[in-house]
Amino acid sequence: MKTPNTIYLIPNESEDDLVWCDVPAPTEYHKTEEAVKYIKAQHIDQCLITMEDSNKQLAQENAELRNKLDALNSKRLDIERLSNEYESQISDLRAIKFQRFHDKECWIWQGDGEDYPESLGCPVVMKPEHLREMLAKIETFEEIVNNSTGVAGFHQNGDVAEWGEFDL
Repeated sequence: MKTPNTIYLIPNESEDDLVWCDVPAPTEYHKTEEAVKYIKAQHIDQCLITMEDSNKQLAQENAELRNKLDALNSKRLDIERLSNEYESQISDLRAIKFQRFHDKECWIWQGDGEDYPESLGCPVVMKPEHLREMLAKIETFEEIVNNSTGVAGFHQNGDVAEWGEFDL
């Protein structure tokens, strides 16, 4: 027969002596709070070993979770830093692209291929060198128009498309 890991010392019904029992209150006469609990030493040792093993495992898991948390916090800080940088860049770009000129919002011409004047409904402000480049291209085009009759190869039948056919 195997001995139990836990036993209780409880008052006997005659209350003159004590008896051992495997439950704290075997009858309605007995009160749980009057029972004295005894646990086998070997059982306590086994429980302590199990708890120590569990604590070691939890400590290892805790360390792994802390490492993951540190990595996530590092990424969060990187994201916050990038977000602040992007917000600053966006603010700078807005300041460059749309500014006020004579108390009206206007487009600042960049000349970088990202200016689309056909889509704008506001005044455009540009540096003199950008304007000179555009005017030079217009002058070159006007010279071509003035010194030719039209565009060869525009019509499928081979006829020359005269400049008057275009909306210029």
